[in-house]
Amino acid sequence: MGALYGRTRQFAPANLSDTIAAVSTPLGGGISIVRVSGADALNMLHKIFRPARRVSGYKSHRLYYGHVVDSQGETADEVIVGVMLSPRSYTTEDTVEINCHGGAACTRAVLREVLAAGARLAQPGEFTKRAFLNGRIDLSQAESVIELINAGTDMARRAALRGVGGALKNAVTECRDEVLTILAHIEVSIDYPGELETMSLPEVAERLGAVCGKLDRVMRNAGQGALLRDGLSAVLLGRPNVGKSSLMNALLDEERAIVTDIPGTTRDILRERISLDGVPLQITDTAGIRDTDEAIEMAGVEKARTAAESADLALMVLDGSQPFCAGDMELIEGYRHKKMVVVVNKADLAGPEPEAGTSDLKGLRSAWPVVRVSALKGTGIELLREKIIELLGLGEVAANNEAVICSERNMDALARARAAFMRSQAVAENMPEDIVAIDLAEGLECLGEITGETLAEDLEEKIFAEFCVGK
Repeated sequence: MGALYGRTRQFAPANLSDTIAAVSTPLGGGISIVRVSGADALNMLHKIFRPARRVSGYKSHRLYYGHVVDSQGETADEVIVGVMLSPRSYTTEDTVEINCHGGAACTRAVLREVLAAGARLAQPGEFTKRAFLNGRIDLSQAESVIELINAGTDMARRAALRGVGGALKNAVTECRDEVLTILAHIEVSIDYPGELETMSLPEVAERLGAVCGKLDRVMRNAGQGALLRDGLSAVLLGRPNVGKSSLMNALLDEERAIVTDIPGTTRDILRERISLDGVPLQITDTAGIRDTDEAIEMAGVEKARTAAESADLALMVLDGSQPFCAGDMELIEGYRHKKMVVVVNKADLAGPEPEAGTSDLKGLRSAWPVVRVSALKGTGIELLREKIIELLGLGEVAANNEAVICSERNMDALARARAAFMRSQAVAENMPEDIVAIDLAEGLECLGEITGETLAEDLEEKIFAEFCVGK
């Protein structure tokens, strides 16, 4: 059983000894970086780099100014070279980063000389894969690198940085070490019954309960990880000409939706994304909902109803310059099952309390948040944002500084590990110790899938294939 608990890195590729190179920055910027990593990185640098001042030996974490030249001594580009010697580099290998001009021609010329000196073009994610295979990071940290690259909001960036820093790794390792201790006691008890002092089965059950509690806390954050990855959706609903498109423009702080005084202008749905308290929020503007015989408008109304059903939140927009009517109430009642904010728009055209005397609208306040806004003037928009954040619980996400799981693969592995440990806990006092040990070993293997301790080679290849070349 011991093979389950050690680092099973036998699937390292045969070409791990190659020196690899790739462009690590998008083409077209002011500066491009050509990254080189491997045992021959410095030898290749000697072949193609002519420093402005004589260099007797390259020191780690230093910058050197000079030129990259081809085999005939012709200058390819003026560059600054950064040197990071093993093991103090991203891959733990000797690494060289050549900072050249960002134009496509300059970047390709420098990369061409690096490859001509003997480097191999890196595969997608191969630099990070080497960091993983060389033990600098575990698999959860490697996956967090992907999340960091793809982060579209500041909160997603912070969560990914916690993952890169080892937040999930530390939580999983803590649980894994505890279960390893429990399993060691059980195996000693099986091999040397009564000869050595070991944990009692009631103590085993108690300590497994504590492990499951820790896993529960980690798994509770999985919903937040999915939220940061996929975001939430809000749909603007209401009768025609209540100002839904104007409200969308106000929330986006830019003119994206066409706004006119003609009812029924919006025929199709329009989707845009904003960052709301660090969480991606997709806002959908829809056609005004009313009975109509006009075919195109009817199709738009149907799309609006479909979008409303799939949205996480409905923003029910009312015309605050007009009396509250039965049609408004009917529309609201039709979406009573949804999370909803009632938005009374056109406050700039209404009196100080436009709903005065309309008891139905006053009664809405007990069921849903009601916010008065002027999409045209921008008043009340910030309060509306706060109500959305409050209703969707985004403040809790922002306050969480623990490990956040964005990977469905990791969530599945945690769930299977917890289920195995729960089975062990349930039978610990009533079943033979070897039965308990089987479930413990299964749970440990599941935790190993998260960190990469017990990962199949084909899955490893699939994960790193999601990276871009040069990372």
